Amino acid sequence: MTKQAGFSLVELMVYITIVAILLVSGMAMYRGYIGRANESSANQDLLLFRQSIVLYQNDIGQYPRVLEDLIRKPTDAEAAKNWRNKYVDPTSLKMSDGKIVDPWDNPYHYRVTKGATNPFELYSDGDSTADNPIRLDAWKIQRK
Repeated sequence: MTKQAGFSLVELMVYITIVAILLVSGMAMYRGYIGRANESSANQDLLLFRQSIVLYQNDIGQYPRVLEDLIRKPTDAEAAKNWRNKYVDPTSLKMSDGKIVDPWDNPYHYRVTKGATNPFELYSDGDSTADNPIRLDAWKIQRK
């Protein structure tokens, strides 16, 4: 009787187990990289919006009513004559249902806060599916 070449069942099980362990650890690392990339992207968006809102206020004399006012001309005639151009390039933004959204497809939160420490609130809720979701605030971002 001749012995056939090939892998035994035990060898195949060991191989499949090793591959499964590598895939699981690789996916965990991949998710970590994606999470950090999304957080970095949201922080950059928030810095851009914060600067653009200040420019808008300097030109128009008031803060935008909604974040989307940075990419469209105001309907108010007085404000429209001082409007220079789009304060943010809309092609660089992620949009959903006419709203500017963060990397997790949630709308950015913006509102004017007269008399508060900062003239407006601007933040992202971050990844709501994460174990420890964090709020990304435009006024708390540190440039690196």
